[in-house]
Amino acid sequence: MRANLYKRLIIISAITALAATCARGTDTPSTVPPPNQATQIPQATTVMSAPTFTRAATSTPVPPATSAPTRAAASPTPSRTATIAEISGTVQARAKSSDAWTQATVGQSLPVGGQVQTLADGEVRLNVSPDNVVRLGQSSLFTLTALEGTNTQPKTLLTLIAGEIWVIVNAALNGGSFEVETPVGVAAVRGSYLGVDYDNVVESMIASCLEGLCNLRNALGTTDMGAEQETMIARRNQRPDAVRPMDPSRLERWQKFVRESQQFVNIAKTRLALTWLAPEFQATRDAIRTQVPERVKSSLLETAIAEKPEVGTRIALTLTRISTRLPPALATQVATRITLQPTRTPILVLPSRTPLLPSRTPTPQR
Repeated sequence: MRANLYKRLIIISAITALAATCARGTDTPSTVPPPNQATQIPQATTVMSAPTFTRAATSTPVPPATSAPTRAAASPTPSRTATIAEISGTVQARAKSSDAWTQATVGQSLPVGGQVQTLADGEVRLNVSPDNVVRLGQSSLFTLTALEGTNTQPKTLLTLIAGEIWVIVNAALNGGSFEVETPVGVAAVRGSYLGVDYDNVVESMIASCLEGLCNLRNALGTTDMGAEQETMIARRNQRPDAVRPMDPSRLERWQKFVRESQQFVNIAKTRLALTWLAPEFQATRDAIRTQVPERVKSSLLETAIAEKPEVGTRIALTLTRISTRLPPALATQVATRITLQPTRTPILVLPSRTPLLPSRTPTPQR
């Protein structure tokens, strides 16, 4: 009896334990939401993870507005230059008029205010940026007065103190300018070949335009020139003459001293051949020679005296003393008359020549 009771108790205990176990097993499923809630949980998860997905898609940082690429800084404007490119014979240069003259060298830069001069055997070519050529003839002197603007809009001014200069403008000026001034007038080239001959003794100026457009002006007027034309200012305080065909002697000088001009010289000779034979051209030429007699170019001694009259005074007095000690024939060759004008500027007159020394000192317009 007791045995049976004991067995029953064991069975009841086992059933009770099994029931408890089953009850615990059914607790977990009770926490699982019903189907209609299970679909909501993934949706909520998706919404929460969206920002993470967005950040991943824009993993490459977008620079803030302040760090956006700015316009590249403009490169510095190249400064314009004037450089000695060719030398023939004796050529001298200096950085400013108060410096001593030194022998010029190829590759030497000429600053603003610098000067170049040639002796009787000298010639020189300068390259002026962006693409211009300046040639200086024999027994000539000029100052680089201005080298302004940019290479795309250059402004250049040369002051011709004595002698002959040629300018070739190969680059567009774009509103800029290239001018050659003397004490009596200013010649400008707008393109492309300009020649200027200034006699600092009689103070006359001839401008020739081999090709392109040029002009000659002073306070009294302006004369425009086209290809193969020239004009002049016969004396200080006179207006430029009317334009006329280029003189054959002028064209010969272009051909002799400006190698870059050969093609235009040959064309001009052909075009002007008949013009030179016309009676009216000869009459004009004779009239010009009467106004400004052809003469030997001023020497550097004359140029130096023109710049510094006090030097000329001392030279004149020295020549006076020397001439009294020379044989008569030689003294006549040296000087037939030495006088001092009221301005104290000497005039030295040689036989069959116009005065070598000017009656007044040329004064640059700038």
